[in-house]
Amino acid sequence: MGKKGLSDVFAATIIILVSVILFAAVYINVINAVKKSSEQATLQYSSLSDNILDLRHFNAEKIMMGDYDAELRRDKTNYVSWGGRIDVPLLASRLEEANINTYGFLLWHSPDTDWEDLHIFLNYTENSQLDVYAYLVPPSEGCGNVLPYRCDFESWARELAKLSLKYRNLKGWIIDDFANNKFNNGFFSAEYVSKIMETTEKINPEFNFYPVVYYRHFSDYGSFSGYAGIIDGIVFPFYSSYPSCNLNSTIELEPQIEMFNSLYNSNSQFIQVIFPHNLSSKAGDFVSFSAKISEIGDSLTFSINNLVSYDQTGYHIAQALVNDRIIWESDIGNRTESRFSVQQFRKIDLSEYSKEDILSFRVFEKKKVYNFEVNSVFYVPKASWAVNSRGNFSYKIEDSVNNNLDLIIMIYSGKLCGESSPDYVHNANKIVLDMAAGKKAKGSMIYCLDKTNISLGSKYDKIKNLYSDYE
Repeated sequence: MGKKGLSDVFAATIIILVSVILFAAVYINVINAVKKSSEQATLQYSSLSDNILDLRHFNAEKIMMGDYDAELRRDKTNYVSWGGRIDVPLLASRLEEANINTYGFLLWHSPDTDWEDLHIFLNYTENSQLDVYAYLVPPSEGCGNVLPYRCDFESWARELAKLSLKYRNLKGWIIDDFANNKFNNGFFSAEYVSKIMETTEKINPEFNFYPVVYYRHFSDYGSFSGYAGIIDGIVFPFYSSYPSCNLNSTIELEPQIEMFNSLYNSNSQFIQVIFPHNLSSKAGDFVSFSAKISEIGDSLTFSINNLVSYDQTGYHIAQALVNDRIIWESDIGNRTESRFSVQQFRKIDLSEYSKEDILSFRVFEKKKVYNFEVNSVFYVPKASWAVNSRGNFSYKIEDSVNNNLDLIIMIYSGKLCGESSPDYVHNANKIVLDMAAGKKAKGSMIYCLDKTNISLGSKYDKIKNLYSDYE
């Protein structure tokens, strides 16, 4: 090879080396820039923590001990409830300190930036076992303002499911007030929800959807049962309505949890009893349903729901009987009482009776009526019910479907109808966790636990101590 050839090879080698060096320098600068941007994205919200939290002490088969909303935000100098950016390290730290293992991340208070903050929060807690659920609002609460997908829930479903593949701690999503006003004036039709579920199923079959559904909605089996076979479960916000809306009584909590399970998670039956509004009755008209106690067992659990919205006190009486002896009775026409779950749900011990004894449910007319209809539903154990009747009563008996739905109970820590006390928040959550231990619920998700007041005896302190008992 001549000098010219050697010179050409040397020049080419130099060019290649210079190119490699320049490429490497550019690559390193890009990586450093990305890393610096990521660090700044986290640090701009807080300088209180420089390390990823380690929440590995949570049990993989855990009872849900959750919290939702009341995120810690700040503007440039002060902590704020609305607007500002989420202080990710401080929020995660407060969740860990309270032994909270699940968090509902609300995208609403700062609709322009909450989507970005969700990514940061997921990244920050990625190596922990803190479960996260994205929490969206429906049309009735202004989903059109929440970026980037507004009220396009198919897009939310698709992108959240994709995000759950990147961040394993994103377990599912929730839509607030899903069933209110007849499913947001029909926006959330069963067909639309089916499309949403198909979207997430194709991407991540383990990604769960839990709409927020109140007692008055799921107890109306005819209206809600069409969704029960589509969704994965519900978030049920509990408050007592007995004798009026309040946040100090838990008397209705266990009955309402039992009602949900009897409707959607058991192999039971419902018996609908109807007396038309345009026909008259005679005192003593009745319809009854009878079966041997051997088919029922030693314990009877049943519910009754009056679907008539106006008061008819003193006319229509529902009863449970053993061998024609009354063991329970209720005036189902009395809307003041019959609308409460403490009246609707009943447990009766049958162990004292023989297996051959006959249990009956009966609705009869105490007084003659001219235009007072009956439309009540008994939710009862599955049995071979023998029917007897007199008058213009009609009925239908249908099997319920065991949908194996998850039930998450939301206990109010913030205001609704009055202010909840620390003791109420503790006691209500304890009932939920005990029922979750008995496999009757997935667990609790507290509504707006105040994470700024962490003093001794505060709601935060009560929950911290309670949750530590169930780890």
